[in-house]
Amino acid sequence: MGVILIIFAALLLLGALVLLILNMLRVRKFHNEKRPELQALDRANNRYASEVKSAEKALSQAERSYRKRVKQLQKQKEAAEIWGTKTVNSIKGKRGKFSFTRFEISVSSGTFKFDGTLTGRVDTAGNIYATSRSTLTRIATGGGAPRAARYAGWCHCA
Repeated sequence: MGVILIIFAALLLLGALVLLILNMLRVRKFHNEKRPELQALDRANNRYASEVKSAEKALSQAERSYRKRVKQLQKQKEAAEIWGTKTVNSIKGKRGKFSFTRFEISVSSGTFKFDGTLTGRVDTAGNIYATSRSTLTRIATGGGAPRAARYAGWCHCA
């Protein structure tokens, strides 16, 4: 009885396989004998799918390029922010330390931002004037300046 059952199951599977193969052949024949309008529709669908794929690829490349450029600009911005807070020069004198960054100057009497209230004088070589004393000659020629200016030698702070 068990052998008959096995043979029956094998015949059933074989029949299903034959039906599947016949169905596949019928589908292939149908596709080969398509009407011209269906063939044109298939070509249009294939062309559309190809164009969509190309557009998605171009979009992906543009997004990658955009992210790369944004990353470069963020690095430049961070470098510029760091550069603005970096000490450009400093001088140690009898009355303390004098230093300046791109945006402010620090002396013993305080920190002053470079805006309309702060002016400076630099010699032609780009050196910072630093003095430790006032003389009668300097005062007579207009060298009598506020304390921060006397300290730094070039700063006229309001």
